[in-house]
Amino acid sequence: MVKQGHIGTTELLALLIIYQSILMFYNLPTALAIRATTGAWLLNILVCAASISFYLPIHLLIKRFNYAPLPEIAYAVLGKAGGIGVTLVVSGFFLYLFTMFLKLFAGAIGVTILPNTPVSVIILISIIGIIAVSFYGMEGVTRTALIFLPFVVLGFILTIILSVPELDSAGMFPLLGVPVQDHLSHAGLLGLVVHETLSLSVVAPYVRKGKSLSKLCVWTLVIVAVVSTILVLLCQLQFIYPGLKEIPYPLYQLVRMIYVGRFIQRLDAVFVLLAIVSSTIQMSFIFQITMLSLAQGLRLDDWRPLIMPVAIIAYALTFLFFSPESITTWYYSIGNSVLTACVTLTVPLLIFFVSLARGKRGRNLAQNTT
Repeated sequence: MVKQGHIGTTELLALLIIYQSILMFYNLPTALAIRATTGAWLLNILVCAASISFYLPIHLLIKRFNYAPLPEIAYAVLGKAGGIGVTLVVSGFFLYLFTMFLKLFAGAIGVTILPNTPVSVIILISIIGIIAVSFYGMEGVTRTALIFLPFVVLGFILTIILSVPELDSAGMFPLLGVPVQDHLSHAGLLGLVVHETLSLSVVAPYVRKGKSLSKLCVWTLVIVAVVSTILVLLCQLQFIYPGLKEIPYPLYQLVRMIYVGRFIQRLDAVFVLLAIVSSTIQMSFIFQITMLSLAQGLRLDDWRPLIMPVAIIAYALTFLFFSPESITTWYYSIGNSVLTACVTLTVPLLIFFVSLARGKRGRNLAQNTT
């Protein structure tokens, strides 16, 4: 394969933080409030903790094979047929995610700032931008994320500071909201939806310090847990339950309510701009992972000829989703959790146990991907 630029751990950390944080824009506080009522903040912490444990199978597998990409490992363990099957499953899964987030992004932009623009037009413009970014490879996407991360951090800090005067502490009580066993069951299901752990098995050979992937994953989820829990708390204290579960895009609505004299007005426009760039980075990463996994599995020398075919297929698939609301409901549903678990947990575990049974190990597989 044409050599990809190596990815620094700092750049990848910045990208993964943006990847996870953008879910706050896509109704995550509402989904948590529906399940845990006033205990949404605690459920968010438990979801992040569960997500860390779900990374273990992938870590065990790629470590056993010297941090080679998952499709290459599948070829080595399962043979040609198994390798092609795993390739199609993994790349198809990321194409499914890309299509879903693309429609969700277009719907959110249409509702917030472009109500008279057809969703199909927003999707088309988004895909054109993502195609342009994709020609720069994974290194370009991660460096863009690193450059943009300070602006995202500044936006979150301003949101936290400027929204404090309008908060009502009554939104936190009762603290747990639902029984502990309900928290644990919901955390287990929602934790499965954290699918960027699987993406690390695709980009592992391109990371300069591949052995630091585990620390990278843990640090990402810890940082995201802290930031997202604070933002969920802000939404809880602003939109007291049951109001929170009825409000679309609560974080956007929270920012719209910020007004500091004549100095700071329409902060929501800045927030939407941050959300657009963050979503573009997130979708570009998923799109790149889709092509990389497919190219690795099919052993293509260059991933770039896949850009246009994958983009056209994704654009066509977006019309299968009915509305952003239905996508949000499906994304946090048991069905999507089971589907995600089948790919992010079952596939790595299957390959890992077969490799143990057959005594397969990898030493130089990662070198074949560069």
